[in-house]
Amino acid sequence: MLKSVISLAIASFAACATISGLAAQEYPTRTVTIINAFGAGGPIDAYARPMAQKLSEWMGQSFVVESMPGASGIIAAQYVKRAKPDGHTLLIIANTHTTNETLNPGRNYVLMKDFKPVTQLFASDHGMFVNSKLPVNSVSDLISLAKKEPGKLTFASSGPGSTYHLATELFKIRAGVDMLHVPYKASTQARTDVISGQIDMFFDLTGSLAEQAKVGQVRLLATTGKQRSPIRPDVPTAEEAGLKDFDVEAWGILMAPAGTPDDVIQKLYENISRFMKSPEGQETAKRQGMRQPGGTPAETGAFLDSEIQKWGDVVKAAKISIQ
Repeated sequence: MLKSVISLAIASFAACATISGLAAQEYPTRTVTIINAFGAGGPIDAYARPMAQKLSEWMGQSFVVESMPGASGIIAAQYVKRAKPDGHTLLIIANTHTTNETLNPGRNYVLMKDFKPVTQLFASDHGMFVNSKLPVNSVSDLISLAKKEPGKLTFASSGPGSTYHLATELFKIRAGVDMLHVPYKASTQARTDVISGQIDMFFDLTGSLAEQAKVGQVRLLATTGKQRSPIRPDVPTAEEAGLKDFDVEAWGILMAPAGTPDDVIQKLYENISRFMKSPEGQETAKRQGMRQPGGTPAETGAFLDSEIQKWGDVVKAAKISIQ
């Protein structure tokens, strides 16, 4: 009897392994929809569409990108969570999804429980921009002025809890300064007001205001990656400028619903890694001033865990609430 039970268990395991292997070999069997949790035309969209085109060529089925903005990425995450976990509906998340884990306790999903990471697609540093009328030429100048006039200097964001907001809160913590938060509904108006001099400082994607900085409409004091920006290699990183443990990048990570077979995840990972090394992938990243970190699903999961912890600590220390 025991031998029969063991034989049955072994047969069942072998059958499951065979089915899993066949799923990966056959995948994809129809159009794959990649959900962009934010608006069309942004950095996720700019990277995902060339990637989808190459995946369509290589994997034998169409890969399409669909934007589904709203509620700081929660609407898209909820939609993909409900999708069949077979690799035909995927999600690209951004930094906001890791801060949502602390800021939005009412959402009906848990990022690392309800999704599986595939790989980190891209990362792009931010720039510490100040209006050109502000009498500062370096990060240390800005810190000195902020300490001299606590609570007087203003900084913009695209809303409470946004990456731009949290980047500045981290700056305040690391520099030991107090500044006044002025939230906007969108980044466009924030940029306009920094250029016009109505706002003192704005953490923005380096490429977004790089041209304005070159002509003196704003001043770029530092960039926030571990390495100097490929767009402005003449500008020091925040660490080089004296801010210890200050590393902030905007990034995009491809996720699949929990329950998606590991073999399907691996097949996606291998083909996306191929895109990153291709001329098209290299040109896409260069054009947007992005890095392509890549990383295995396990490495990407570890990175996400660290980001959830990091920004959760900032949210709590700054006592940020979106209620």
